[in-house]
Amino acid sequence: MYSFLTAFMESFPQYSHQDFYIIGESYGGTWVPALARKIHHRQSSPMAQLVRSTTNVNETKINLKGIGLGNAQLSQKLQWPGFYPTGCLGPSPVYNDSVCSIIEAHMPQCESMLQVCTDMDNDADVCNNVLDYCRKRSVYFIFDEHLNPYDFRKPCPDGGLCYEEADWIAEYLNSSSVKRELGVSEDTIFNIIDYELGQHFDKSGDVSFDTVAWAGELLDHVRRTISFL
Repeated sequence: MYSFLTAFMESFPQYSHQDFYIIGESYGGTWVPALARKIHHRQSSPMAQLVRSTTNVNETKINLKGIGLGNAQLSQKLQWPGFYPTGCLGPSPVYNDSVCSIIEAHMPQCESMLQVCTDMDNDADVCNNVLDYCRKRSVYFIFDEHLNPYDFRKPCPDGGLCYEEADWIAEYLNSSSVKRELGVSEDTIFNIIDYELGQHFDKSGDVSFDTVAWAGELLDHVRRTISFL
């Protein structure tokens, strides 16, 4: 992604001086901090400044100003324990008593296994087995109860992405006028989400990486950061 962005700025230098923000939701908690950190290290870190001052290298500028994270997955280890208090405690629990008992009983084991995932340097096989264990005893109940995984106070009776706006976006992107403007073939089909591609990222172990420290590093260097649900 960094290579793509630098190539884009080289081809369209008029955009290289504009403020640049990276925004993502959900899995964006993994790739947004990673990409922003890469840009920072290549352009603003002390090492990058030293390289520029001692060589003739003049790397294309990406004027990174900040990041936005929506309902973001930053840390499996820190965020997973929140399923029980969020879904089962308070005046209006999301789940019934039997489901809450299952989540509460298995959460300590889940937390221990997530620590093993971290200790094993996020080994893909280890972490995928850990996440499979934890998901079956927590997040999957959201789907069993036909709730919206993005806001499980709301129902999602038909599954999928739970928002009719997603269908509107797909319809717009697949309109002939948009394809013509983008210069792509009329046979091109745009989808809101590619589940098969998502499974490949899942199997690679990428989703288990903890990016809290990377987000903190960006904050330390006065990069604007907004987190929203």
